[in-house]
Amino acid sequence: MYRIVIILILFLSVEKYKAQDTLNTLLVEKVSYQLYQEKKWDELIVFSKKAIKQDFDYYYLRLRLGIAYYEQKRYLLATTHFQKAIVFNSSDDLVKEYLYYCYIYSGRYVDAKILSNEFGDDLVKKIGINNSSSLDIIEISAGGKFPNSPQFENTHPEKLYNIRNLDSADVNSTDTARYSNAKYFQLAFGHYVKNRFYLFHAFSNFVQETDHFSHGFKTFDLHNPQFLSRDSTNHFTSPITKKSYDVTKQIQYYIGATIPFKNNWTVSPSIHFINSSIQSRTENTVFSKSVMHPPMLPPEIVEVPFNPTLQTNSIKANSIYMVESFSVSKRISNLSISLGNTFSNFDKTKRIQTSLSINYAPLGNNRIILSGDIHHVYTIDSAESRVALAPAITLFPTNRFMLTLGYMVDFNDKQKDVNSNNVIEGNGLLINNSTDKTHSRFSAVGNFIIGKHLDFFAVYTYENNFATLPLPPDHPNAPPLGFNYYYNNFFVGIRIKNFKKFTNQNNN
Repeated sequence: MYRIVIILILFLSVEKYKAQDTLNTLLVEKVSYQLYQEKKWDELIVFSKKAIKQDFDYYYLRLRLGIAYYEQKRYLLATTHFQKAIVFNSSDDLVKEYLYYCYIYSGRYVDAKILSNEFGDDLVKKIGINNSSSLDIIEISAGGKFPNSPQFENTHPEKLYNIRNLDSADVNSTDTARYSNAKYFQLAFGHYVKNRFYLFHAFSNFVQETDHFSHGFKTFDLHNPQFLSRDSTNHFTSPITKKSYDVTKQIQYYIGATIPFKNNWTVSPSIHFINSSIQSRTENTVFSKSVMHPPMLPPEIVEVPFNPTLQTNSIKANSIYMVESFSVSKRISNLSISLGNTFSNFDKTKRIQTSLSINYAPLGNNRIILSGDIHHVYTIDSAESRVALAPAITLFPTNRFMLTLGYMVDFNDKQKDVNSNNVIEGNGLLINNSTDKTHSRFSAVGNFIIGKHLDFFAVYTYENNFATLPLPPDHPNAPPLGFNYYYNNFFVGIRIKNFKKFTNQNNN
């Protein structure tokens, strides 16, 4: 009976508090503890936030507020208060354990690893942390790019070519391009360096064959033979067909670091090397045609039959390109902001890309993440500048499945930005150094947790590209020609994980 009376008095004091605008230390402690004991997490959150706003801030209040968010699986919000609690008391293993799991369930594995350096033997044993190896993950993935057999045809008017000594001409030029399926393979692994920062390595191989740019000049018809003097012969020679078979092979190596700092700051430098080898075989079929003005006869044209000649040329070109990236990110509760800069020198053209990334978790955990990237690409040599946008949403509907849907649109000008390369993403990891421009791309990424040591992931993207064809001879000022085509890209892979507790307790 006595205990019931005490609880009733405490309950009445809580109700009385709700009508008050000011608090005192004793009331804050009593009310927060009572709400914690009763597991009234919503009321505890409201009360604790109001107390902190009125400058009542101490270890147990932050701990209880963090636990309230944790029990609601709002780990991003809980992290902020556990970090504050550790400032008040860094010796309590309880708050360290809670913070460790908040990092894990929020995907902040590097922060969790660094925090575990402060654990005693009992806490390490309790959680089951494996510190025997610095290796974190191994990834193996493969896939291909499958085009829609693009073909472009265009008949150029005579005046575009400005053929000398001709009054008029029937000149046709048909440009085509066909892309074979591309093959891609990647081996990657991540590891910790003295449990202080994280390194990710990726070795990639890309191969694609291309049959492109077949064009020719067809029948000539001379209407002004007076251009020719008597007894003279004028010869016109032009390639009627030109076929180029290219085999592109790229060997790539990427290394990126994740270095956490205090107050939720993270620095991420990276460098990406691309060794590009292009084996080209060109076939030119050349036709000769003579126009004659016979002596002592009225002006007339004498047609001489075409004499085809096949010319073959093979060239192999090797180039080494480099992409350097650096980003700084700051996490504020359930919001993360990152600012990065990337430098590349594809095709000996220097480009600088500035990227702003924002990630927002409205539920305070990884169940739903809204993100968006803004990229500004500036080509130094040609002073071309453009912007690309890439919004995305990540869903974690179950403990074993994650889905990310994204869209990218690049506002490049098909007729203007001829020297610009495609946007570089993922802090220098995802590159597309094709001279063809990707104007838009839809992507879907699924990650399936098979077991505590194994994930399976699959990637699908649909690209809308524009291929720029070579300008006609003697016409550097003509507008670029080209055609749109599409890629269906499929990639699958497995991820082998080293940590024992990172996935089997994942209840985001």
